[in-house]
Amino acid sequence: MKKHTTAVLICLLVAFTRVASAATINFVGEGKVGVVDIHSPALGDIWVYAGELEWQWAGGGSPFYTYCVDANHWTLNSQDVTVQPSSALTTPGVTDAGGKAAWLVNNFAPWVHSSGSGDDAAALQVAIWTALYNSGSTLNSGPFKLLSANSYITTHAQSYLSALYSAPGGGYYSSSALFLDAPAGYGQDQMPIPTIPEPSTLLLFGGGIGCLVARIRRRSKN
Repeated sequence: MKKHTTAVLICLLVAFTRVASAATINFVGEGKVGVVDIHSPALGDIWVYAGELEWQWAGGGSPFYTYCVDANHWTLNSQDVTVQPSSALTTPGVTDAGGKAAWLVNNFAPWVHSSGSGDDAAALQVAIWTALYNSGSTLNSGPFKLLSANSYITTHAQSYLSALYSAPGGGYYSSSALFLDAPAGYGQDQMPIPTIPEPSTLLLFGGGIGCLVARIRRRSKN
């Protein structure tokens, strides 16, 4: 039998000037999503409905979207987070993992949210995970792998990565954003898209929220 586990993986990237300590975010619903079969470095082979996740600060305000920067943990419908700069997001063996994720979110998430499809959102999420966990741009080798997806998602995920790695002067190294950092074991880290609301407990100024959604199904192994 297959065991189905619903989960959310998210990521928050935002330009900023000031930030306070911690706050709680509550899951509101899904945005644009597509189906992919991935290999997580910690969770193994899983099917994911990847794309945008919609959240709201516990204190109120307008909903906002995110993309996942942590493919190794389940997230909760409500979780406590602290806001960190993208430079604090690191992966062993990967140069400037947080900067690469920030570049992808800042450059593509706003367009996906306003004009793209669910498959565009899924492709962007796959590209973000690849940039975070792998030292190169190959989708099917390394700690993170794309095992299966439709041809549109595969092609566009590779296009996002090609744009990242061909940016003039390695432009992603200068990209900056924020991510929502959940304590290990209690949820996932995450990155938002245009206009993150300002909760009473977190003073976030700036724009560019990159939002992702992922509902996960664990695949049983016989």
